Amino acid sequence: MLQLAWPPFLYVLLLSLTVAFAVWTYRRTHALTRRQRLLLTLLRSTTLGLVLTLLADPLLVRTERRQTPPELALLIDDSASMPLAARDSSQQLARQLRQALPWDALQTTRLHVYGLGAALRPLPDEPRHLTDSLRFRQTRTDLNQAILEVQQRHPHLRAIVLISDGQFNTGPSPLYSAERLGIPIFTVAVGDTARPRDIWIDRIETNTLAYTRTRLPVTAHLQARGFAGAEVTIRLEVDGREIERQRHTFSAQEERATVTFTYEPQQPGLHRLRVYVDPAAGEFLDSNNGESAVVRVLERRRRILLLGAAPEPDLANLQRLLAQNADLEVTTRVQRDDRRFYGGPLPDTLAAFDLIILAGYPGREASTTDLERIAAAAERVPLLFLLSPQTDLRRLSALAEVLPARPDQILPGYVDVASSFARKLARMPSLIFPVASPTHWNSFLRFAPHFPPGRWPRTRVCWPSPGRPTAPPLPRCSSFRNGAGIAAPRSWAAAPGAGAACPKRSTSCEPSGRRC
Repeated sequence: MLQLAWPPFLYVLLLSLTVAFAVWTYRRTHALTRRQRLLLTLLRSTTLGLVLTLLADPLLVRTERRQTPPELALLIDDSASMPLAARDSSQQLARQLRQALPWDALQTTRLHVYGLGAALRPLPDEPRHLTDSLRFRQTRTDLNQAILEVQQRHPHLRAIVLISDGQFNTGPSPLYSAERLGIPIFTVAVGDTARPRDIWIDRIETNTLAYTRTRLPVTAHLQARGFAGAEVTIRLEVDGREIERQRHTFSAQEERATVTFTYEPQQPGLHRLRVYVDPAAGEFLDSNNGESAVVRVLERRRRILLLGAAPEPDLANLQRLLAQNADLEVTTRVQRDDRRFYGGPLPDTLAAFDLIILAGYPGREASTTDLERIAAAAERVPLLFLLSPQTDLRRLSALAEVLPARPDQILPGYVDVASSFARKLARMPSLIFPVASPTHWNSFLRFAPHFPPGRWPRTRVCWPSPGRPTAPPLPRCSSFRNGAGIAAPRSWAAAPGAGAACPKRSTSCEPSGRRC
C-alpha cells in the first residue's frame, strides 16, 4: 500500500497540471517536427511528475499479521509439606496433579513449568514425565523469590499459575511482589481446609561454639495445633544420650511455646544436640517432632598476653587481628613508664597464658624485674618476639636465654647481630627467616652451616620461597610449643663471617625505618 504526505486528489490534480504545462509549452514550437514535440513533451511531463512524486514523500506500507501464543509459567510447590497438606503420598499427589491439569489448553501456550522450593527447578512440560520429576522433598519454600525469579527469566509472561499449599518458611510474603508484578497470578490450592492436629518444633537456638565446664543454653521453639489442655514431654539429647527433660501443657488450640534447656559439656569435640517432643495421641505426623544442631566444644579459649613497648599503629593492627578470632582471649599491656602499663598491671601469673607475644617489647621504659619474670615464664610458655622501631636492643640481654638469636654489639649507626645461635635452640621448634627477595635468599644461605642435618632434629627453619627453580618449597610452620621464635621482617640481613650486619648503602634495618 502506497501512502503520500498529500491527499490523493491533490496529488492527481498537480500531476495533471504538470502534464498540461508540458503540452502547452511545446504546442507553439514550429521549429520542431511533430515527433520531436511529442518526445520532449513526454520527457518534461515525466521529469515534473517524478519531482512532484518525491515532494509528496511516498511511503510503501506492508502489513503482515502473525499470531504468537502467550507465555505462561506453571509453578508447582515441590516442598515436603505438599503431601502433608493433601494427606496423600508423594507419588499419588503427583499423579493427581498430572490428571487434573488441563494439558490440552496449556499446550496451546508457550508453557514454562518449574518446581519451587528454596529455588526454582525446571520441570518437563510433558504430562507423562511430570510424575517422575516431582519429588516433594524440599525443606524450604520461598514463594516470593519464585515469583520474582520466573518473571526475570521470562519477561514477556502473560500469566502465572501457582499450585501450592500456601505455606512458606523462607523469604517475605509473596503478596506484595504479586501486586507489583503487573500480570495475573492464578492460584490452585492444595490441601484440606481443616488443618490437622499436630505438634512440631519450629527451630532450636544455641551457640555453635562452646567450652568445657561452661553452661550452654539451648532454646527450643515449639508449636502445636489442636492440643489445648494436652501435656507433652520435651527432651534434650546430646550424642544420643538424654541430658534433660521438661513438661509443658498447651493452653490454646494454636500455641507457640519456648522451652529452654541448660547443657554443660564435659568433653571437647563436636557434639550433636537434639530436642525431641514425645508423640501425642491423635497427632497427624511425628517426624517433625525433633530438631538437631551441632556444637563445637573447646577445652577452653587460648589465652594470649600481648606486650607492647609503646602505643603504635602496628600494635593496634595486631590487637585487632587477634580480636577477630573468637577462640582467643587476648590480654594487652602497653608500657607506660618503668612501673606502669596501659591496660593495668602485668598479670601476676604469666605461666597461665598459652602464648606471650612481645610486639616491640622491651622498650626503653621496660624494667629489669618485668623482663626477668617474662624470661622465667618463657621456660614453660611459648614466646614470640616481633622487632619494631620501639624495641630497645640493649634490654634484649635479659631475654638472651629464651631467644634463638640476639645482637652481639650495638654501635651508633651500626648493628652487629651474632650468628652463633643459642644453645637452647635445639628445643625451639620454629625459627622464621623473612626471605622475600633473591638478595635476602643469598643472605639466608650463609646461615646454612648452622643447620647441618641431624644436629637439631626438633628445630624447623621456615622461610618464604623466592620463587626460583633452585629454591626449596615453602614449608608449613606449626604453632610454637615449648620454645620461642623470633620474627623480624627484613630486619637483619646476614653478612659473611661470624656476624650479621646491615647491607651496604642501607639506612635502615627494617621497613619501619629503624636506623642501624
